[in-house]
Amino acid sequence: MEISENVTKCETSQILVVADSILKKTGLCAFLKGFHKQSKLLKEISVIYNDTYSMQINYWPGHPSFILLKVAEYGIEISHSPVALHIGFTPDLSEIVYEAISKHKRHRLSQIGEFNEEVNRVSLNVRGQDCVMIDIGYFSGDFLVFVNGKLDSELSLRIKTEEKPVFFQVLEDKVLLSQVQSICRGYQKELVQEPLRFSRSLYSLAEPCKAPGVLGYVDLGTVLPSDSMGNLLVFALCFFKNPLKAELVGFNETKEEYNIFIASAENMPLDLFIKNSIAHAKDRLLILRIPITLLARPEI
Repeated sequence: MEISENVTKCETSQILVVADSILKKTGLCAFLKGFHKQSKLLKEISVIYNDTYSMQINYWPGHPSFILLKVAEYGIEISHSPVALHIGFTPDLSEIVYEAISKHKRHRLSQIGEFNEEVNRVSLNVRGQDCVMIDIGYFSGDFLVFVNGKLDSELSLRIKTEEKPVFFQVLEDKVLLSQVQSICRGYQKELVQEPLRFSRSLYSLAEPCKAPGVLGYVDLGTVLPSDSMGNLLVFALCFFKNPLKAELVGFNETKEEYNIFIASAENMPLDLFIKNSIAHAKDRLLILRIPITLLARPEI
């Protein structure tokens, strides 16, 4: 009799455990269903829903990433892919999504540089200036590169396609270009990227006409005759990078006829280098003016 009663108690206990498990699972599935309803109110995500088991929330279509909500024995389990991130549980699905995206964004940005907590971006000091910020679009997952507060579309694309050392070299060249342009404007000069204004023959070239390694050209406003037929020489100050130097270039109708070294930056401050280059180029033009005007080709 006692054995029979013990068996009955054991069976009853097992039934209660199974019933409790079923109720718990039913409750969790209902909770998951509630999350699915919330997901319909969220933009820029897509959802794969299994009403008895799991819900996968996909975001950043260009950089496949997802949050997986899964019914487990002890509750709803949250995981993230492709990077394992700890995401806290909350009844508000939008908070779960926001936390996942924010932590994933921080993880990816930390691979590039030191994450700046104040601005929630990566700050980079380039050429002695804190002028570069790198962010990630919340809905797109794409890198966004800002130089002096302005979004740079070329750098934002290159950071996805170039190796890290190549990207940082392009970034440094961009910042150098921005600095030189700013300094030239301070001396009422414009740094131009293409020398088309200096030589009409360059308009017929199919290839980009700026010489390799050239940072830009400054028009010096000097036009001199080159022969008795009325052809002209147009002079410009040309800045080269890697290494940073300046040359005086004289363009005739068909080519660069003069290439005269003016200055090298070496350890000189950039502002002083540009100031000296413009002044020395003008001095050199004064020396060249008389022989060229007399249609002579002076020795350089």
